[in-house]
Amino acid sequence: MNSPSAEFRIIALCILVLHTSVLQSQLRIRIFADKSPGSVLFSVTVGEYSLTDSNGRIKTMRSGESAIISRFNSGLAVKTNNDPAFICDSVHFSATDSKASFSVRINSDVPQRQYYTGDLICYPDLGTVVMINLPDIDSYLAGVVRAEGGSGKHIEYLKTQAIIARTYMYKYLHKHTSDRYNLCDNTHCQAFNGVINDSLIVKAVRDTRDLVILGRDSV
Repeated sequence: MNSPSAEFRIIALCILVLHTSVLQSQLRIRIFADKSPGSVLFSVTVGEYSLTDSNGRIKTMRSGESAIISRFNSGLAVKTNNDPAFICDSVHFSATDSKASFSVRINSDVPQRQYYTGDLICYPDLGTVVMINLPDIDSYLAGVVRAEGGSGKHIEYLKTQAIIARTYMYKYLHKHTSDRYNLCDNTHCQAFNGVINDSLIVKAVRDTRDLVILGRDSV
């Protein structure tokens, strides 16, 4: 007969089905969290986005269109293509469908551009433009697996990485609640560099959907 500690070790290695109905369909992930950009360039790459600012202004943005969001005093200055710039406290770019995607470019010592799905919220805080991406869970996990586990790996390895990433996500879902988001894209949460097109990683995430590790140091 197994001892209680042995039984616990066995349970700790078990992968159980986690019921996700209590989890929101979109996560809130702070992107470029280790940077302090004074301005960012948002560009629609696929589909359409609806821009809504804190004053209720609404504009439809289509593929190829872009917006520059900059810190201005205590708020933001937003400039879209040939339209006049306007001032607001925050701006929300909402995807019109699940296939819509966008890129974000920041100017830093090494300019960076990354691609994302879902929505984007921008607001000023402590001298920087804070960016919150709202991807669906599967898209987020696929991005984490690519960033932390790499590509070109065996499907079973990728499945394991997907389960580990999902377990961490659930355990630390409220890590940054006081900051108005769930997790950031740094390694002290989970590395996340945006959307990917690696079909094997996407399959690994889908094939392990809702699976997590149960144990003292997991969920």
